[in-house]
Amino acid sequence: MAPTPAVDGENLQVSVQDGLAQQENENSSDNPEGERGLNYKQVLTLLTMLGRSVKVFHRFIISLREAVKQGLKIAFIKGNRDVYSAQLDKLYADLKKSKSNRFSRSAIVIPVRALMEANERVVDESMAVHVFDWDGNEITLDKPDLDLYVAVIDGQHRVAVCKEHPDVDVDLELYESCADVFDLIRILNTVDKNWGNEDQKHSMIKRGLSTNTLYEESEKMQKKYNVSPKVAEYILTFKRDASKKKDLIVGKDTTTYDEENGNRGKMIAESVAYRFRDDATGRKIQLWDAIVSTYQNTSDKNHPTFGRDMRLCIASMKEDILEKIKKSMSEKNYGDVESTISKAYKEFIKKNIEEINSIQEAKDSEITEFWKQRVIVLEEEAGLRVLKSGTPWDVVNSRKEVYKAKEEKKKK
Repeated sequence: MAPTPAVDGENLQVSVQDGLAQQENENSSDNPEGERGLNYKQVLTLLTMLGRSVKVFHRFIISLREAVKQGLKIAFIKGNRDVYSAQLDKLYADLKKSKSNRFSRSAIVIPVRALMEANERVVDESMAVHVFDWDGNEITLDKPDLDLYVAVIDGQHRVAVCKEHPDVDVDLELYESCADVFDLIRILNTVDKNWGNEDQKHSMIKRGLSTNTLYEESEKMQKKYNVSPKVAEYILTFKRDASKKKDLIVGKDTTTYDEENGNRGKMIAESVAYRFRDDATGRKIQLWDAIVSTYQNTSDKNHPTFGRDMRLCIASMKEDILEKIKKSMSEKNYGDVESTISKAYKEFIKKNIEEINSIQEAKDSEITEFWKQRVIVLEEEAGLRVLKSGTPWDVVNSRKEVYKAKEEKKKK
């Protein structure tokens, strides 16, 4: 489709408003029952108008509210970057402070039909684009009202805020089509924030471009121990930078998951959480620097029992040693943290090597009981805790359910 002649923004806006007014009149005449929504021809007219405005690089101004009122429906692309619950709150708060009810930047969308038809031409299934509605249902080419849907490429957070708050609006800007939607997503998202390692990993997994179970195991660790992605991968691999952005950009896994190494980290992590409880020390990367350094400096280069031995060492630590580690961490004296853990480990092995099996039985029992109680507490809290990040539909629906649960709790 050839680009249309350039027009000035003012005339474009007027023509769009005229077009919407005409569609409203057609709706009223074609729908004597007063049913809302656009018919197929009207949708194509609206989408073509939007597409032209983008092709000549004119900002098309139409509110999300108005578009939805006219029958347009919002969808999202699997593999786009995650939506963060905290960012939704921040955007809404910032908007209210500015005394505006409309975001200054538009959200960029693309007709879902264009994506579905492009899928028909892909040779490699992994390059197909998968689109979902607000309820998490996948949209396919045979969906009856397919032409009512547009997918958000850039501006997921802004659109999600509008979903939650009827008093907020955002402008929609629409591309008629594009060759590689994920390249376009990355380019557009750099306006706000460059894609980080987690964005790249999540996109690769969701699109089926990576089967590295390290990322899946990492997400489990993050949820269980409330640690950052970097710390989670460090625990599982004993490599401080297990995922490098330069590798992820080209679809390459820096470090693959090794089950033996992963189990070693999990054993120690359970013990760290058991001894440090809710203290932030157990979640900091510098603590794991000290543990990994001890691992690297042990005399036995094969380290066949290091996971077990460090697990028992930490579980058996006296309170004064724990407090010393916490104090050194708070003062950012990480060298002392490393020397304290290394010394404690060596002394534990020297003193208890003959009784290690009986110590393991006792400490494993204590740690297991701790985690039984911990899981009960976490499950109770889960119903009142929103999903921190995820797909737009998962995060928004999680926030909705938590709000309802809290309201119910207030009534009791």
